Amino acid sequence: MDPAAPLSVANRLGGPVWLFAETTSTQDEARPLAAEGAPWGTAVVAGRQSQGRGRLPGRQWIAEPGEALLCTVILDPAWALLPALPLRIGLALAEACEATVQTEGGRIDIRMKWPNDLMFKGEALSIDRKLGGILCEAGPGLLLVGFGINLARPVLPAGAAAAAGLEEALPEHARPAGRRERLRDRLLETCLATLAGLAESEDWHQALTARLWMRGRECVFEEGRPGSGASFAATIIGIGPAGQLLAETADGRVRELLAGEISSARPGRGALTPYPSIN
Repeated sequence: MDPAAPLSVANRLGGPVWLFAETTSTQDEARPLAAEGAPWGTAVVAGRQSQGRGRLPGRQWIAEPGEALLCTVILDPAWALLPALPLRIGLALAEACEATVQTEGGRIDIRMKWPNDLMFKGEALSIDRKLGGILCEAGPGLLLVGFGINLARPVLPAGAAAAAGLEEALPEHARPAGRRERLRDRLLETCLATLAGLAESEDWHQALTARLWMRGRECVFEEGRPGSGASFAATIIGIGPAGQLLAETADGRVRELLAGEISSARPGRGALTPYPSIN
């Protein structure tokens, strides 16, 4: 692993920010720092991860060097008790992405895919694509919040879900690759600022419901672990107070998902209806 260097960005969470040119994952670096007593708010950033991972076993985060913001933040373990924490983190990151793009003269609409993905909303009937993801790790006296946000559109293996990069929403003059480090640092500062207000946010449930990906559309869901065979179709209607996904089946029953994922949109009822506005 490369030695860390301090990264000169503002951190409203109050801790230092460390940059690794390359590492296995930012959580692998943040975990021993937390054990050694690093202050809450310490952020670890990597230019490249060789073993970036997703929420589920076997899933990887793929990004070329310098083409994504890869970060883990050490937070107050008491925050682990906040309801719907990963979704609220996603909401804060979505707001940070939109604010960063706006300062560069662009515009983007980001939705939160339950339970932990950021989606770049396509225009008209174009496909929505994954922009980023969140991975939380909690234990006795420990809370690590890891996130990855694509700056450039990644080149992914065949069969992988479509992905997007934040710079796609920027005007042409703000897109050159030479500006990517500046974009990363500005985005990082904004993410840390929005995360700093996470615990005090009172309207998170309403804001999250408004930003919920595929709300009002019929989807196929997998309960529990992917591939378990427990799947059903229903229309996404909202988020419960603990972060559970609320979905209504064709017979009018409302089901609550505490674990699982949205595996696909289902053609037919509600599949091409417009998104509800978040304004």
